[in-house]
Amino acid sequence: DAHDLTSPTNYMMLSSHGTTAASGLARARSAPAAQATMAPPPPLTTELLNQAMVELGPGSSHAVKACFDCYTKKSMSGADLISFIKSISSQSATLRKVFAPPAPAPAPVKPTNQVASADDFAFLMAAFGN
Repeated sequence: DAHDLTSPTNYMMLSSHGTTAASGLARARSAPAAQATMAPPPPLTTELLNQAMVELGPGSSHAVKACFDCYTKKSMSGADLISFIKSISSQSATLRKVFAPPAPAPAPVKPTNQVASADDFAFLMAAFGN
């Protein structure tokens, strides 16, 4: 799959100055196996990132791959990876769900023993002629 982070052909960071797919593949194959299996930090998962990359545009998808590559090489912290992914979360339905703000708690209902106010009682008395 073109968006699979665990795929050897996609587990590479393409440079903007013309790295070919063949040289990227050679570098990917020579990368330590531990890098390819390193899981993203919570709340992210490889499956979630793969799905998000399908939803993202090509530039954002490439940036996710590049940042994940930096994270697996330990040149980017997990907090920085999460911060970046969160910053583009509006571009992906999957990421919006992960980073959605929690729903506000419902306002507590103030218990009262009063059935009707004094004004309500006066209105009822006037309405019924007492």
